[in-house]
Order: sequence, then C-alpha cells, then structure tokens
Amino acid sequence: MKKLIPLLALGIVLHGCNINPVSNSSAYLLGIPSYSTVIESKGKNYQIIFSPKTAQIPLNQYFDMDVQIKSAMGQTLKFPIKLSIDAGMAAHNHGMNSKPMIESLGQGKYKVKGLLFHMSGEWFLEFSIQRGVTFDKTKITLEVST
Repeated sequence: MKKLIPLLALGIVLHGCNINPVSNSSAYLLGIPSYSTVIESKGKNYQIIFSPKTAQIPLNQYFDMDVQIKSAMGQTLKFPIKLSIDAGMAAHNHGMNSKPMIESLGQGKYKVKGLLFHMSGEWFLEFSIQRGVTFDKTKITLEVST
C-alpha cells in the first residue's frame, strides 16, 4: 500500500474538471500551487512532491506543474536523477495526446510542461525516477470529470 501524505483538503472543485481520488491507497487530488502533494515512491527511496502551476486544471487543455524529488527522509538530493512522467487511461488503453516536457532545475527540482487530460474518466499519473541503473516509481489514480 502506497503511503500518501496529503497536504491539501480533498474535494476541491477545479474549473473545467472535478478531480477526485479513486482509492485511498493510490489516489490523490491535484490542487492549487500554494499546496503540495507528497507521495512516496514504490521502492520507498524517494518522496515526490508536486503541485500544478495554475490554480485550475482544465479538462482538455494543457497544464504545467512543479515537481521536486527528495530522499525518503525528505532531504534535498545532491546527486543527479532522471525524472519521467506519464499519464493515461487504463480502461481505454491509451495515454495522453501529448508528451510533457521536463526541465531539470537541479537538486531534484523540475518544471513539467504540457500535461493534458483530454477526456473525462479515470486517469493515472506515473512518476519514474532513475539514478544510474536504479529505477523507482510511483503511480496515483485520479477521476477526471467535467
């Protein structure tokens, strides 16, 4: 069971879509930039901290987010890592219509541009982390509706 550390209240209705968690163990609500969502990687090696760049996440429109990767103990990373982000709809067997661009800012901080939830339904958002030959990842599930 993945450990979720919520730092914002669930149930915020966003302009254009209502994003609700699907399960207690693997889902969380995307929110506004003044809050962060912290999730633990599957291998328990990292904390992934993310927040959207805009206060509203519209359905079928591009949005951006800030992501920070920290050690499992919450410390700033002093070594280079590679971050990949994917999203998709498992029930429909497809991903996003775009590939997000990820810009590394150093010390585990990233700007992610071009995420797109182009239809309503259940989406997953997956963060993959690579350090050398070591891989870790985590996936959350979101219900996106108009």
